[in-house]
Amino acid sequence: GLAYAGRVGLSVTSYYTSPAEWTQYSLDKKEGNRWAYFVNGASSSVVEIDVLTGEHKLLKTEIVMDVGESINPAIDVAQIEGAFVQGYGYLAMENTQFSEEGKLVSRGHDSYTIPTIADIPPVFNVTLLRREKPAENRRLLYSSKGVGEPPFMSGVSVFFAVKTAVQAAREDRGFRGTFKLATPSTPENVVQAINSS
Repeated sequence: GLAYAGRVGLSVTSYYTSPAEWTQYSLDKKEGNRWAYFVNGASSSVVEIDVLTGEHKLLKTEIVMDVGESINPAIDVAQIEGAFVQGYGYLAMENTQFSEEGKLVSRGHDSYTIPTIADIPPVFNVTLLRREKPAENRRLLYSSKGVGEPPFMSGVSVFFAVKTAVQAAREDRGFRGTFKLATPSTPENVVQAINSS
């Protein structure tokens, strides 16, 4: 409303870079700290697969993230959940197709599958690591770590849960040894992995 009608801008832009003394990384020598801090986390997922159709259902996901001293835990948890769902979609659903010439054929969400609310696991827990006594880290704003993109890789837990289920299905059929499950773990790729000898 009012801001738009009055032509009042409500956005602001700024840029930040860590002071050089915090990183001092040498590309030539491959020495030093490349980043001012690291974000760590772990995730575990439980799935079930239909061995006939290759479809999977995500039943449960547990994520633990070290975000430093969280300024707003609700926002951090929401960021982690969103990044996880993006990573899950990327590794388990979003089958982008390319032509023989390398041209992208699947140009948008109407031509490949992305996660929906129905794909969120019924049990989905995110825990932020906490210390009894907060640790001050002068390299971080209020000792809080950025948490936007790192949890994206938590979605890999779904891919490996599907791969473990495929391995069990293969063993039931008498197949032993290594096998390839292509990403994303679409129903077609799952069926192919189960049945390849």
